[in-house]
Amino acid sequence: MIEVPLSSDPEQKFTIALNSVLYTFRVYYNSRANLWALDISLGTVALINGIALTIGDDIMSPYVSGPERLYMINITDSSLDADATNLGTDVKLFQLTAGEVASVTSV
Repeated sequence: MIEVPLSSDPEQKFTIALNSVLYTFRVYYNSRANLWALDISLGTVALINGIALTIGDDIMSPYVSGPERLYMINITDSSLDADATNLGTDVKLFQLTAGEVASVTSV
């Protein structure tokens, strides 16, 4: 399990290695929609824009490119998405291994 480092800074951009690939993440708060969103690039090539960071399912499952098995998890209340102030503290982003996903879904 890898935790992707996030904060409640309303505009954050960083690079992270996932599965030996260096991605650029841009995370931002969309105040109109009242949600956090994610853009993913590989070098200067945009792979995916505007992924809603909502808890539950793999946020990458609809996409064929980019990192696999990214999950938003609320560590204090499993039913609430991140708000403007608790991203990175109460609600975190993790990349799980296939085995970790299988162990959770088999329960």
